[in-house]
Amino acid sequence: MKSSTLYTCLIVMLFVSVATFGEIVYDGTGTSSAAIAISSKGDPEDYDYDERWYTETTTEAGTFTWYISADAWTWCSCIEDGGWVLAVADASGACASPFGVVSVDAWYTRNYTGSDKDDPPADTDGGTDEFDAYECVSGMCDSFAYAGIEEGSDSSAVAEATSQGYVYMY
Repeated sequence: MKSSTLYTCLIVMLFVSVATFGEIVYDGTGTSSAAIAISSKGDPEDYDYDERWYTETTTEAGTFTWYISADAWTWCSCIEDGGWVLAVADASGACASPFGVVSVDAWYTRNYTGSDKDDPPADTDGGTDEFDAYECVSGMCDSFAYAGIEEGSDSSAVAEATSQGYVYMY
């Protein structure tokens, strides 16, 4: 009787310790990126680039709820006042799980007076599924902006790009 009670306690402790030590591990540099470039008289060229990635990995097999979302947005503005002017903005986000992939790209360029944007809808997916140990949800996003004007002109250019690769698992 004592040995069967001891055996039962050991099995219960084993299950409790497995549940206690299983976790979700977070890694990466972030879930959103942003870039901005500004050119004006005396500063004829500027560019910027930003890249981020992020993962959430389970250390044990089991049922987990997951969510992934990719989003991107760009905006360019130019004032042409003698000489050429150019603004370019490019942003992309992509995320994946073993059960789904989402991605979105935004791109805009302007080479004359005016401003405009590219703002596509976000792409999302999610659910509750069986994950193997060390499976993950992951996201990556990058943003690039370039602005340039002819040296000596009174033109100006601004380019902005932002993106998001958001992932979540619990």
